[in-house]
Amino acid sequence: MNLLYFALFFCSLLTFNLFRLHSIEAPLFFWVHGLLEALLETTVLVTIGVLLKKFRSLFWPYIGLCFFLLLVHFADFMILHIMDTSLSYVFEYMFSSGLRHVFVAVQALNLNVWFGLLILAAMVLIPLAGILLYRLLPSHRPLSLKQCFVVLVPLTSLFFLHLTTRPSLSPLTHQKFHQSLPLGLSLPSHTPLIPFQLSPPRPEPLVQTSLSLPHLPNIYLFIVETLRKDFVHAHTAPALTAFAEEHISFPESFANANTTHLSWFSIFHSTYPYHWTSMQQSWNEGSVPLRVLKELGYQIKVYTSADLGLFGIDPLLFGTDRKLLSSVEEYNRELGLSPADRDAKGFAALSRDVETLREGTVFVVFLDATHSEYSVPDGFVPKFVPVVDRIDYLSLNKDSIEPVKNRYRNAIAYIDGLFEGFFSRLKSLGLYDEALIAVTGDHGEEFFEEGALFHGTHLNRYQTSVPLLLKLGERKPEVEMATHVDLFPSVLHHLTGGTEWESFLDGKSVFVKRKPVHVCVQHKSAATPSELVVQTEERRLHVRCPKGQDIYRATEWESLR
Repeated sequence: MNLLYFALFFCSLLTFNLFRLHSIEAPLFFWVHGLLEALLETTVLVTIGVLLKKFRSLFWPYIGLCFFLLLVHFADFMILHIMDTSLSYVFEYMFSSGLRHVFVAVQALNLNVWFGLLILAAMVLIPLAGILLYRLLPSHRPLSLKQCFVVLVPLTSLFFLHLTTRPSLSPLTHQKFHQSLPLGLSLPSHTPLIPFQLSPPRPEPLVQTSLSLPHLPNIYLFIVETLRKDFVHAHTAPALTAFAEEHISFPESFANANTTHLSWFSIFHSTYPYHWTSMQQSWNEGSVPLRVLKELGYQIKVYTSADLGLFGIDPLLFGTDRKLLSSVEEYNRELGLSPADRDAKGFAALSRDVETLREGTVFVVFLDATHSEYSVPDGFVPKFVPVVDRIDYLSLNKDSIEPVKNRYRNAIAYIDGLFEGFFSRLKSLGLYDEALIAVTGDHGEEFFEEGALFHGTHLNRYQTSVPLLLKLGERKPEVEMATHVDLFPSVLHHLTGGTEWESFLDGKSVFVKRKPVHVCVQHKSAATPSELVVQTEERRLHVRCPKGQDIYRATEWESLR
């Protein structure tokens, strides 16, 4: 066996681990644990190699596979460094909803072509490079199976380390650091349980109304990808800031999830998104608020840059075969268009249609330029500099994040310009005063404030705080905090003067005085969300359903805060 080859594997693995643990200031227990896990993995690989040495047809592919495994560890290290989550999170996101969703997910990420090609090239060339390196390195020596029993050293050491040290670790400490270990073998410490129970989802209701409104003002709902509240201000978004000052905004406004499909669900169903999996399996008629609006006489038109097939959620939003929709224009299917160009097409189509559809229409617009790579069109003059031409994920860290944030700010500024043009269009047509308008982001974005980049990983205010801007007549809101589930109840309250629809919904009208509650769930790909935060003015509760238990049957949940 070439022990130098496996020594390099061990040193590389240990370097990834120790660099990560150093950057997050992990306790000594995890440094020792990382060293022992790296040693255990290396000795296990050597042992397997000794067993396969007699089978040349298997041995050389195995050597290439070992080097590929090192690439996997490097990818895990990079994802931990960038998003503070493990590689398994990415695999779950990509592959949890079937093969079609892989293409939807790749497109949704808006990754630059260079980075995608780099990933593909690495997957092909790394195993071949590993075989070549094994052949070229010296230090080939015979090794017997008996000598491989050295694997018992790290294994026994890990056992005693857990026996003596692990019980003293708090659940929070374990949760924060264990995913950084090479094999993640650290056993969880005891997490306290607290009484907590969720009600099951409502059965799908029959929506009927005898109301007849004398006038059906057009409703415009804009959902902007990845729009964080504190980035929307007079310098980045003067048009939206002026809109917020003239109409309704809130000191605090939040998404009910830190990822797209769950936030869409909570907006359109006005229902907490831990219900989404159950309702996806049993509901066929689509969003209750949209069904109410159709009963009132509205038609519904959708313009989207984002892919409505993300996690197969569009039937849940718009009914089987999108039967709630009068029409839908999907610009994400046009290859070669950047997200910014797709957004421009959406606004152009909307501006075209409002001239003829002057009342009785719900216009739903999904915008995508502010998602991940943060897109602006060719020729756009950056308002915020310095700015990166493309995001280099391999060198990204806290110290180099400002040019990336400027790229995000420029995407917001571009979107704001589209809003400014559209608002001017409505005013020139004499349609602005009557229009009911809602603008929100589907979730926020983190820039290493709590150790992660992007979203979908942490239930913190950076990933969940979004603007919620409403133009609903002259009435003033009765609450200081609002969330996505409150959007449609407020629109329906304004239109009909009543709140009877709220028996079907979790959200409440912002025009009713109450103590607001913020419920937000953690992204879990296609699976049922099982971690959530419940926040009021006085208290914040962060809980997780014990592994393997049904969220509706569990009566005690793990307390994470």
